[in-house]
Amino acid sequence: MALALRKIRLTRWHREEEHDLSWVPQGDIVADPLADLTTTNGKLSVWLVEEDLSNLSRVLAAFATTADRLANLDYVLFDPVLLTPLGVGLEHTQGGTADGEANQLWHRDLSHLSGHTVVELARAIKAQGREGRATPRQLRQLIVQAGEAGQVDWDVLNAGIRKDIAG
Repeated sequence: MALALRKIRLTRWHREEEHDLSWVPQGDIVADPLADLTTTNGKLSVWLVEEDLSNLSRVLAAFATTADRLANLDYVLFDPVLLTPLGVGLEHTQGGTADGEANQLWHRDLSHLSGHTVVELARAIKAQGREGRATPRQLRQLIVQAGEAGQVDWDVLNAGIRKDIAG
């Protein structure tokens, strides 16, 4: 089964390394990661990544094409099985990147997210997720490779990304 990928900011998920969080009750988390799980109409955008990670590079390249400039792209991978006990749906939706095929194949929305459910989702992701980071240099290389393979529509890239790639 595929994994779900969500863009995050790693510093929000690891506050305990910088601050005393002894005040946070056992089994709970500090609220900072919730900023990475902001919903619109109870939905949250994610990408599916094959369990063997065979499409991870392409998903990261596609996602990076939505940015204004190349920067670190922090993400977390988690098993969508953890959504079931939370009552969260996984809907096939069209992504909005410069890779039309990736948009169609791998973009999803988590649905039926209430405030309580988002907190529970954050706890589950914190406990079970695998984090990663792609650097601007790596993203540049991935986008160039995707472009050479005809996977990226150069006409929809903004000026900042084009400048970073030409770089």
